[in-house]
Amino acid sequence: LAVELDAQVMQLTLKASHPQALPAEVAKSTDMLEVFGNVSMQACVLSQTEWRRIYRLVGRSHDVAHWAPDPKLPDTDCWRPYYPNELFPSEKAWLPAIIEPVRRAYLTFPKPLELYLPDTPLPEDASVAYMWGKQPEQAGVWREFFVYRERRMLQCFHVESHGRRYYRTLEYTTDARFCLAAMQPPMDHRDSKWPSWERHGAGHPYAQSHTDPKSCVITREWTVGDNLSLGVETYLPARLLKGVVPETLLQSHRFWQDESDLLRGYPRAEGRTDMLTIALKLGAHVVHAGHRGVIPGSAHASAIAAVVAADNSAGLAPCVATTRRRPMAVLKRRRDEISTVIGQMEGYLQREKLARGTFACSFDVARRVGELIRKAGGNVRLACRAVDGVDPATLTTRSARGAKAKARARTSEVLLPLLLDKAFETLQLLTDFSHTQPNSGGSGEGEGSGADGGEGGQKPSGVADYADADMVLLDLLHAPLGSFLASLASVFARVEQLAHVLAWARCPGGDDDDAAAAAAKADGSTLALVQCPRLKLSFEARRTDEGIVRLYSLDHADIFVTNSGRFASTEKLLGGIPHALLLEHGSTGELQVLVPAFFPVRPSIGNYPFSTELVLDRDQKWLDEIDNPYYVYKIHVSLSFLSASTLASALYLLLLRFLHRDYEMVVSLVDTVSSDTPMSKEEKAILSHLHSNRHDIDHHPDAHACRLKISFVMLDAPVQMPWLLTHEMSGYVAKLGQVSANCRLSAEEELALLNRCVVDAADPQFEKQKLSVHLVLLCKNRRSQLRAEAAGLRACIVEVPARPLPNRWISHWDQTVLQYDTPKLMKFLEELQMKYTHQKSVMLDQLLSTVNSLNTVRSPPAMSIETGGFLLLYNLFQGNTDARLVSEQCSVSLATMLLPLFPDAHEPGLLQSILHTLARKPLIGPFLPEFVDSRKHNRREIFVGLAPGDDGTEAPLGTLVKGLLYELSALSQRPSSALRQSVQRKMLQRRSDVLTKERMFGR
Repeated sequence: LAVELDAQVMQLTLKASHPQALPAEVAKSTDMLEVFGNVSMQACVLSQTEWRRIYRLVGRSHDVAHWAPDPKLPDTDCWRPYYPNELFPSEKAWLPAIIEPVRRAYLTFPKPLELYLPDTPLPEDASVAYMWGKQPEQAGVWREFFVYRERRMLQCFHVESHGRRYYRTLEYTTDARFCLAAMQPPMDHRDSKWPSWERHGAGHPYAQSHTDPKSCVITREWTVGDNLSLGVETYLPARLLKGVVPETLLQSHRFWQDESDLLRGYPRAEGRTDMLTIALKLGAHVVHAGHRGVIPGSAHASAIAAVVAADNSAGLAPCVATTRRRPMAVLKRRRDEISTVIGQMEGYLQREKLARGTFACSFDVARRVGELIRKAGGNVRLACRAVDGVDPATLTTRSARGAKAKARARTSEVLLPLLLDKAFETLQLLTDFSHTQPNSGGSGEGEGSGADGGEGGQKPSGVADYADADMVLLDLLHAPLGSFLASLASVFARVEQLAHVLAWARCPGGDDDDAAAAAAKADGSTLALVQCPRLKLSFEARRTDEGIVRLYSLDHADIFVTNSGRFASTEKLLGGIPHALLLEHGSTGELQVLVPAFFPVRPSIGNYPFSTELVLDRDQKWLDEIDNPYYVYKIHVSLSFLSASTLASALYLLLLRFLHRDYEMVVSLVDTVSSDTPMSKEEKAILSHLHSNRHDIDHHPDAHACRLKISFVMLDAPVQMPWLLTHEMSGYVAKLGQVSANCRLSAEEELALLNRCVVDAADPQFEKQKLSVHLVLLCKNRRSQLRAEAAGLRACIVEVPARPLPNRWISHWDQTVLQYDTPKLMKFLEELQMKYTHQKSVMLDQLLSTVNSLNTVRSPPAMSIETGGFLLLYNLFQGNTDARLVSEQCSVSLATMLLPLFPDAHEPGLLQSILHTLARKPLIGPFLPEFVDSRKHNRREIFVGLAPGDDGTEAPLGTLVKGLLYELSALSQRPSSALRQSVQRKMLQRRSDVLTKERMFGR
């Protein structure tokens, strides 16, 4: 690097660029904050072009390339349009049934998405179809679709440009259980049930989780201590691997890509000792296109087909990527060994005085040095001897002519590859003739031996035994249906998403080919370990004498996953627990149920009022706050009930039964949650979730009884119930005749609870809890009845609430409009102010929005007559605002129906009196003056009653109110009154002018 230091002004210059603060646009980007945090950094500009600016971070050995938005989309060679009726027979048999519901639901608005397929038809045994889509005005791949035949699932990926390289990010799936990104299905209340094809769907095909069009590409030099690749590494944000790599690995590791495109996952946590490597391979996964593994229409299709044609038995790489988990100590030792040999090569060139200039070792040279060490059997000393044994004369070249060519021939860039070639030859001679054995003292193990740990066929007995093992990740998502891995995925999808399920196999060899071969077997023969990191669960694969693979828990002794205990009685017990995993004790045969501690949500479904459908809220923060992210329930030997071991697990089981509307079972579990001690945060959260507004609040008679039963057993516990006891008791009393016999409370239980209820309107809690007199008297009269029965009396005194005043809104009118004189009117106008935007017509959606806003109880109300409702209703009565719900004009009827919905409609007031007069006498509305905004500067939506505007004009709202008061007062006088006749003539003339304009010019 060209570095200058001016000692006089103490200024540093790096490649003619002075250090300066990194621009905020770069420093505050998502990727920069992820890698470096929110810290201030100094940087020098290394280069600048139209689309990119590269910064060197001072003192960090990192470069940042800030890219402008990419105006292009990636190209493709697959241009066969998707038309359901024009598909090939092998595709028409299954593809439209999966893609068409998604297309009709999401991909036709605002413009139909154009879908394309590979030009070559899919094979008969293809289980995954690839499609891509674009908008009509686009010229490249905008969305990618993977359609899974056997899972009946579709995944949609957004294509994102990052440093002018394209990556896919999962944005939508029809089944969140079987995708590699942790996506949360919606838990909102619904109008109708989920369609069968999207019961576990999540996301939206047009969603874009990352909206910043600019990108920051972060690279770090090989000198950085955390860099184990001995080359330049590029940071790969987790979002670019969403849906491609299991989410749990993206959360536990930070990925960097080396110069050979190998992804290295470095652990985020300090104490972790494992590291991930993802080797990318050309070719295709076998499930993408049948048994050949060829993707029709791809750039490599012809080359792969040629290989298959040349050797019909040749197998293709079964995976696009091979993910390995390796001990970091082994990789660090390997880096140190390579560094040792490179140092030996540098010393050799200096000792023989062959190299000139600065010594620089490339990434390719470091990789070849690793191959040299592996060929030496992991013996570093032997590799160093091979370097020292090279004849210096063989490294000099006499073919170079000219001073520049001779100088270049003596640089490390040219000499190191030559030195390595000769070192390989020398090593071969040393191993052939000297039969040198690996030096156990100074040599490091090879890549394969270090990873294996020499365990052979021993069976580990705990998670720690796998920490230093070389493992390869098995592909559960693409496992063929009917295989062991597909069955494994289906079983664990009950309790966890595949994004947080890791199936590992031991890597028998040291290279990626051996790892890929181990990952290719879907029969479970290579399976060693299954982990659910979010649930803190681990299962070890052990084979019985009969050859059956069983998954034994490493967290609970002699417990394994089973399906043999699924009888009719067991299935009944598991009803309402969709996320249960059945376990069996190996020695006793006792059955247990493992249930993750995810919060279940029962959303309200409009057309299915008594739904028991649950959506699991897989909140990672909640799991981090509790001690154990799952509960284990023992199944009684009679297979008739589950038993909980802790109060939290008992509360969670009661919650599941309650949401399943199994009220009889809830009553039987109530005694298991009784407590008189303070509850933990976990227990309080589960209890409050029983009455959360996220659920469809249950008003069933038995539901009231269940909540009261829970309140009774916790009367002495220092905990606040999530429901109001008076509300629940009044609901129970009102529906007592419909309460099941098994759920009814005893007289003693009712009295104990009634003594805690509000039974008098004078009670301070009456206003605080916003109770009604009817609810309070229900509880009071029930208490009187029970007390009388306990005393042996046949009668008791009851109180009846006062009869509510009739709401005669259809005929309501008050004469306040006739009681205003000029001083009272002027005082009223001084305080009058409202917000209003005039509309010539009201559409159906606007009407529904207004009605919904008026029906929603808010404090303060969203709209009242004195804050804007007056002008809205008056223009409807007067005809200045037109309302046509279908074809007939219905402005007056609409205003009449909307008037009683306003919270202040029946309060005595001038504006209310005017509107009620128009509602009772709607024929005079068109004859009244039209509201006209006479302000010169009418950009504001606020109208006042008296104060003049900025331009000095009179307030139009005050003008309207004064005119209305004058004319309505005149109409109330005797028919022979001169004032009344004058006003009537004025109103008739005004109406005549309006009708004339309508007929001449239209409305």
